[in-house]
Amino acid sequence: GYVLNDQTVEMLVGQSLNVLLSLTNHGPSVATQHRLTSLLPEGLEWVGADLPPDRILTNDQMLVLLLDPLPAGARAEVVVTLRAVLPGEFLLTFKAVADEAELEPADNRDPQPGLIERPADLALAGTLTPAEVLTGQPLVFVLTATNLGPFAVTNVLLEGRFVPALAPDQADL
Repeated sequence: GYVLNDQTVEMLVGQSLNVLLSLTNHGPSVATQHRLTSLLPEGLEWVGADLPPDRILTNDQMLVLLLDPLPAGARAEVVVTLRAVLPGEFLLTFKAVADEAELEPADNRDPQPGLIERPADLALAGTLTPAEVLTGQPLVFVLTATNLGPFAVTNVLLEGRFVPALAPDQADL
């Protein structure tokens, strides 16, 4: 079997994800002709793996990684790199398959949940009037948040701190 982890992967569109796949042959025989397979979920695209090119088969979203024979009790690791291309939730599953009889087929897959979020480029600009103020006079800050894209954003939170000498009187949003 192999293990990813139990945490939901959170990433942005355009980011890469390195997945460490750790396989252990629990025996009793050598796993010859064994491989890892995955139907990559929508939103993720294949980038590469730390295997020779002739050991990697891809066809659209289907991925097959051909592995060296693995003796009973031995462990192997493969790093797969994927890229987030569409926002949304996904479930990434790799399955270990061998030509030999399998004693525990249930431990040959471990689904990994994930969330791909849309990136946003927010720009914050501000003005202060008047430029100089005497103690007790009002001071006006005007802050403007602009979304430069490429995706829409929601729930924008603007936080700030005031020095003790400045007490906020009101905020118009």
